[in-house]
Amino acid sequence: MLFPSALPLADAGPTSGDFLLYRTPATGVIDLWVRVETEDSGLFVAVNSSADYSWIVDWGLETVSGAVDIAVRGLPGRSYPPSDESLPMVYWEEEGQYYVAAYRGWSVELTAQQIVDWLDSWYMLP
Repeated sequence: MLFPSALPLADAGPTSGDFLLYRTPATGVIDLWVRVETEDSGLFVAVNSSADYSWIVDWGLETVSGAVDIAVRGLPGRSYPPSDESLPMVYWEEEGQYYVAAYRGWSVELTAQQIVDWLDSWYMLP
């Protein structure tokens, strides 16, 4: 499982943040929601992971056009632009798990590279 590292907006003024972690035993899916707020901005990231590839993890990525190949945490992945039904997302596989991270910024539009840079610094927990 991935666990967040230092907040990327910490130098933007006082911050507050929280995270929620859900595990659904019947499906094996882990959901991690991270929310960070500063005086000037904020962001939200939801990371889904599962050992089994399924619609629960991929959130319908096959229907989002305009995906591009990227590297996430040094591994092959894909970046998906926002659509009418979804936030922008990145997808990758790591240590036998499938991951999808959906994200949004509140006062600024975040790029896929900004999210990838943050995810690159997250910790892998057993």
